[in-house]
Amino acid sequence: MIADADLLIAVRSLASVALRKYLDNGTPYHFDFFTLDFNSEYSGLYGYVLENQQKFMKAAIEKIGGFYKDFQKVILIGHSMGGIVAKSVLDYETPSPYVHLIITMATPHAHPVVIADPELDLFYYKLKKNWSSVATTEISQKSKPTLVSIAGGDRDHLVPSKSTRWDYNDIHVIVLFPSFCFCLV
Repeated sequence: MIADADLLIAVRSLASVALRKYLDNGTPYHFDFFTLDFNSEYSGLYGYVLENQQKFMKAAIEKIGGFYKDFQKVILIGHSMGGIVAKSVLDYETPSPYVHLIITMATPHAHPVVIADPELDLFYYKLKKNWSSVATTEISQKSKPTLVSIAGGDRDHLVPSKSTRWDYNDIHVIVLFPSFCFCLV
């Protein structure tokens, strides 16, 4: 998911590294990368924007699935509120069966940084309710995507690390320095 040009460069870098691993090392997996551009909408402020982005993401996943004969799994990578949108594809009404892994970076999982309208608070409430219902259902747990949260540590002044911790994170990483990470599982 793309919020600005810098993130587009980051996705291109991820794709480049993945392709090099595949070509140079004979990695058995090849990944195709797609980006979603939400036109820098104010998803961090308004809940209705998140709902529209959720619908757009679900439609995009279905469309991408149509490009392949044997389409099975998708890995979503979301930055900030893009991570919230990525998590929202796991909803009880129409869950996406393709999502296998969700990686979030600097995503305020616990609560919005600022609650600007009641719809945003309601979106977070529904999100927690959906994930908690999946966590308590054995059948749903088998199809639940793995959720990885990466926090920026003390350097991230906009989204504090404590906001990135969530009850349903499978892996929570706080990046302290570029050369190593501190992991909480």
